[in-house]
Amino acid sequence: MKHVLVLLFLFLPTIGLANDISIQSNVITLKIKHRINNGDFLQVETLSLPVKKFKNKPSLLLKSIQDSLSKHLQVLPVKINSELELSLDEIKLPTIHIATDITQSGNGISDVILPAYKFSYNETTFVWNGLKSHLTFNSDFANIIADTKLAEITITKLAKITTTKIDKSFISLAGIDIYNVFDADLQPSTLQIKIPSLQAQEDSNTLNLQDLIAKIDIKKIASGLEIGDLTLQLKHIDFTESSVKTSLNNLHLVTDAQEQDDLISFNLQTNIDQIKLPADIGSGLGNIVQTGNISLRNLDIPSLLALQTKFHKLHDNPMAAIIMLGALMEVAPKVLAKSPEIKLNQLLIKTAKGNLQGEFRIGLDGNKANQLTIPVLFNALTAEGNFIISKKLLEQAMINQFQQTLDNKKAAENAKVAAKEQIKTYLASKILVEIGDNYKLIANFNDGKLLINGQEISLSDLTD
Repeated sequence: MKHVLVLLFLFLPTIGLANDISIQSNVITLKIKHRINNGDFLQVETLSLPVKKFKNKPSLLLKSIQDSLSKHLQVLPVKINSELELSLDEIKLPTIHIATDITQSGNGISDVILPAYKFSYNETTFVWNGLKSHLTFNSDFANIIADTKLAEITITKLAKITTTKIDKSFISLAGIDIYNVFDADLQPSTLQIKIPSLQAQEDSNTLNLQDLIAKIDIKKIASGLEIGDLTLQLKHIDFTESSVKTSLNNLHLVTDAQEQDDLISFNLQTNIDQIKLPADIGSGLGNIVQTGNISLRNLDIPSLLALQTKFHKLHDNPMAAIIMLGALMEVAPKVLAKSPEIKLNQLLIKTAKGNLQGEFRIGLDGNKANQLTIPVLFNALTAEGNFIISKKLLEQAMINQFQQTLDNKKAAENAKVAAKEQIKTYLASKILVEIGDNYKLIANFNDGKLLINGQEISLSDLTD
């Protein structure tokens, strides 16, 4: 699969995901030759880029190409035709062609073409129909904007052959559109990815994804902390595992950050038009609609900035995880002092059996969380919740749960009886309160005491 990794190295710097690649080679080799104003090709330049540095800062590859082009900008306007060969160990890509046109003012465009590529390795066949990228930039290669289109990609692996069938694993991408805006340090400030179709299969397990659009805008606030706002839209996804199928339609997800003084909060808003659960979980519930908002609030900006700065300095340090854990413990008292909390707002789940709606909050009281010990943190813990659920929905959900644990011919009937008995128990203990066609639950936890619907509940009772 080294061929695949070489191909990924080309475009992963553009989308910023190369940190997850695990490879054996130590060096990426880049050979570049230029032709100035339609003249003869100049002598080949050979550049070596350590893999470790590339994994920590993928934009170094783009910077190497930029530096090579910059040597030929003494006289403007200029047209530069370049050919690149990128290799990892003895594996190399087809020749990459770049046509660059720079005006008298220093503004320019570059068009990049990677031809189609196909190879087989052991029992895996990789087919990629190429790449085209259009870049625009100002003088000195500032304000680079890249619009990249990856053509169809298919990876097929022959898993095993038996007397009755041939098992295959495959991944098929109809293509990927990637739009990037880079800052002065060649780091992506805006990234948008569009995937029209993705299909995958391994034995009988399948994945089918349609029309994914993801966009992230990265910004640096006044303190220097870098944050990103994400927008994600997904028209359809379904997956089958062990013959059980789950699907959803029209997922819309938005994150944003809000700062106030030295605190910052992160919000996540989700909306899903249709969820279809497997029969053993979602029987009787029909198509499920979900909306909700989750917030991570009251986070100390100086502490987050210290952690982010430390992380950026670690690079390929093999002790990174331990160092970051130590850094987290160091700033933890300052974080806890600001009373951080997680809040679930405006949850609404609509089903054929009725609705579930409510909100929930859990946090730490900064005046009490003055030590990193379990007893102190437990005493500082605060929580509250307020939920209303349709009677029919709760009963159906519990029937589905009990049916999964029963294995007999009367499973459905027995599960219904068990569900009703369990609900009676909750009503008798006041964990649930009837309100018309619904049940209501109001919970509050403070000073180590739990109140549900106004009465104190022993925590040991919940675990019995």
